[in-house]
Amino acid sequence: MPAISLLAGAGFETLTGRFSDGIMKVIPLGILILVLGCPIWIQKDFFFNLSISKATRLTYNTNPFSESLEVEKYIRDHSKKEGKIAILGSEPQIYFHSKRKSATRHLYMSPLMEKHSYALPMQNEMIRKIERVQPKFIVLVIVPWSCLPGPHSPPQLMTWAQNYLKNEYETSGVVDIFLDRETTYK
Repeated sequence: MPAISLLAGAGFETLTGRFSDGIMKVIPLGILILVLGCPIWIQKDFFFNLSISKATRLTYNTNPFSESLEVEKYIRDHSKKEGKIAILGSEPQIYFHSKRKSATRHLYMSPLMEKHSYALPMQNEMIRKIERVQPKFIVLVIVPWSCLPGPHSPPQLMTWAQNYLKNEYETSGVVDIFLDRETTYK
């Protein structure tokens, strides 16, 4: 892309350099405005009329970006600043915005769910650390884009999470994310 951008700039400079003055000097500028302005005009509703949450939903499907703001606020309001949390999913922004530290060194789960020889040891490490630290909140993210187990993922972490969360934690809230309607918070 940088090379193409440089070539486009050089081409535009060559085009404008051929015209010495007068109305012909304005034509390349008009072309530039048209080329840059058309995509913005075509997507003007997206850029200027949609709310941030609707624009995010259109761009990122059911990834919980907007929803994580509510989760972060809840965690911040119901835990101490020095408290730790764990996220079983790939939403590291929750740590940042809630101003809470992670109970483990695994801030997102992609590496734990990929097919490689370290996946199972990393899952076991995360399990041990969560059990030892006993974080105030564990956020379980069940959306396809949040690194849920694939066909080759070791199932240990998710099997453990189902039992551990059921036996050791109470559900504080549930966020239902829908593609075609508003998210519900319970």
